[in-house]
Amino acid sequence: GQAYFAEQVILQSLRFSSIDSRHQTISKEHSHTFSWIFDPTSSTKFVEWLKGEDGVYWVSGKPGSGKSTLIKFVADHEQTQRYLGEWAGDKKLVTANFYFWNASTHYSQKSQRGLLRTILYQILRQCPELIRIAYHDQWIAMASDGKILKQSRDELLTVPALLNTLRNVSTSTASDTKFCFFLDGLDEYDGRPADIIELIDILKSFQNVKICVSSRPWNEFEDRFG
Repeated sequence: GQAYFAEQVILQSLRFSSIDSRHQTISKEHSHTFSWIFDPTSSTKFVEWLKGEDGVYWVSGKPGSGKSTLIKFVADHEQTQRYLGEWAGDKKLVTANFYFWNASTHYSQKSQRGLLRTILYQILRQCPELIRIAYHDQWIAMASDGKILKQSRDELLTVPALLNTLRNVSTSTASDTKFCFFLDGLDEYDGRPADIIELIDILKSFQNVKICVSSRPWNEFEDRFG
């Protein structure tokens, strides 16, 4: 009981009220609308990327061209899971997604911290056994006597702390887990473009991680990952 309590407290510390809002507002397209993305002979080479080595796949398009709908489509599609399964092989596959939304009144929907909290929350919900690895000291303290986290919630939720936790998770599971992140609307990040590009570069460097991102045409991003 104490262990379950500890898991739930840690999960709720990562969650925020609008964590699913953007995903829910993106329209759901008919199943055939984007079926071309799964054509192995397509010049997009998306299937090749799903089955291939780690890296970044960039979806670029003008405003209103349907990038968010496409990302939601592929992130939720069973064929994506099947092709990623070929990449993962005998390892466990974990996927997570985040949709930047600059028009939102909630800062977490357009910030690095919101992105990292969402990804960690989704990973740990799928793999609760990783909670005690990601937040070892906090989990031990609560599982043993129910005491509150030793570190303050704010300290645990800084960008450096969240990044370090993600790095620890990817490192500790390197032998048996692979991760794929779908990140939409990088150009809607509320901050310096160079900062979000650097964050993608850091995430890409983690073991067994690949990332599909979308944005408007963006020279700086193309120079780094194109």
